[in-house]
This record gives sequence, structure tokens and C-alpha cells, in this order.
Amino acid sequence: MYLPKINRLWSAFIHHDSSKAGDAAVSITNTTKLRSVDGPSYMVEFERIGRRYHLYHFACDRQDELRELNAAYGAAHPRTAFGVSDDETAAIVTAALVAFMERQYEAIQTSVDCSHGLDQAMAYIRDIRLEQWRPPAGIHSIT
Repeated sequence: MYLPKINRLWSAFIHHDSSKAGDAAVSITNTTKLRSVDGPSYMVEFERIGRRYHLYHFACDRQDELRELNAAYGAAHPRTAFGVSDDETAAIVTAALVAFMERQYEAIQTSVDCSHGLDQAMAYIRDIRLEQWRPPAGIHSIT
């Protein structure tokens, strides 16, 4: 129930203002709160053309991170992740997703303990999500 609803809300949010939308057609596939971090922090997983990405938003001084869900779990470029042609549009869509998720924060149903550090928590999230999802055959990282 949660994911279909959040995707309906996301679609309405991103298309409400066409300047935010660009060509970004992503589907939210998972969300989790990051506990033990100062302020509301979270991970939102989204899929675009058979690839999944994790956008981490931290309320602390750590900069947001975008990673492609695969064994390497390397940094992803927002243009690639959102399927847009320029950095400005990618920044607008990234900011829109952060703003949207901040509105949805209280509805996030799962959480991960970060008391042993954010890097350890992010590795745990990667491992769990890779167990539950594998990239389709023929999909290779292009970040």
C-alpha cells in the first residue's frame, strides 16, 4: 500500500510544476529512516530503466549522496540517475525529490540504526537491498 501511494504522490508532486519535471521518470521502490543521526535523515531508493539508485539525505553536516545499487555501490551522477540532459535539471529534480521526501518523512515505515556510523549503515542497506533485488541481465553500471 505504501509504495503505490507514495508513487502517486511523487508523480503529482513532480508534474505539478513542469520546471521540476524535466524528463525524470523514476519510480520510488524503497524508503528508510536513518536513526541515530541528528535530525530527519533518510534513504530513498528509486528505479529508472532497470537501474536502482539510493539517494541519502542527511540532516547533519554530511553532504547528500547518490549511489547506484550494485555490488560496487559507487557514486552516481544525477543526470544518469534521473535521465536528464543537463546538470541544472538534475539539480532541480534532486532538490524536488529531497523536498518531497521531507514532506513524507513521518510516513516512512522502516528505519536503520546508524549508531555505528553512516558508512556501516549504508553498507547494510546496500547488502539487504541487493539480496532482495538484482539488476536485470545485461544492465551494467554507466555512472
